[in-house]
Amino acid sequence: MTYKTILVHVTGEPEFQTVMAPAFDLARRCGAHLIGLAVVPPYILQPSFVPGATSAVVEEHRKVFIAVAQRLKAAFETSAREAGISAEWVDDDAGLLPVWRSAVNYGRAADLIIAGISDDEGTEQLVLQSGRPVLFVPAGCDAGGVGKRITVAWNGRREGTRAVFDALPLLKQADAVNVVWVNPKDDSATVDDVPTGDLCTALARHGIKCEAVELSAPDAAVGDALADYMQAWGSDLLVMGCYGHSRFREFVLGGATRKVLRTTVLPVLMSH
Repeated sequence: MTYKTILVHVTGEPEFQTVMAPAFDLARRCGAHLIGLAVVPPYILQPSFVPGATSAVVEEHRKVFIAVAQRLKAAFETSAREAGISAEWVDDDAGLLPVWRSAVNYGRAADLIIAGISDDEGTEQLVLQSGRPVLFVPAGCDAGGVGKRITVAWNGRREGTRAVFDALPLLKQADAVNVVWVNPKDDSATVDDVPTGDLCTALARHGIKCEAVELSAPDAAVGDALADYMQAWGSDLLVMGCYGHSRFREFVLGGATRKVLRTTVLPVLMSH
């Protein structure tokens, strides 16, 4: 398998180069069709918008976004043409709904979604609702050529399994892959959990050479232990399940997942 349709969600000028570097690189490596998506913000005030902003301010914000999106579209199309990549640009308007709803709808027809990381609910909902793997790229990260040394965060559960096998196209191209389980013998483990060794054996059948690693850390420091390990090992990508739970019929992220998204300095590929 490989990624044949990649959607990159463009939310503004500052994030453009951050998300485009891995988008063009992966489209070239996978022979994929690349879709750039820009969604005009909604007419209504959003919780993350300026408190007390009037409808006139919101409308001006929308006009500025449209003008910026047109410049980014031109840059996107020029870069795709020069790189010989099959690509298209899609403009959409959120209307009265949050931007993430449009991104989710388009993303469901893609093999992979690439997006930046924001403080609003859009980051969470993109991975929780799309049903697709999402490569999140933190601001300022140089993610061109991502996926040479991949760390897989593993705990033997459903979301982790989904993420690993959604990441197969990247794992197959990696120079090295380590499967890391922090606190594998804690009280939450069950007899149904799949050991790291079994996962490495399954990946080996795909031609992926990987190593199983077990770490110990206090529950509150699991994310820190993982980050320290990745830095020491020289990892350039984290693959992990996006763990969420229902709250009043609404999906929200678990604490560990949210912490990784808020603190990571490396790209993270997540599935739910």
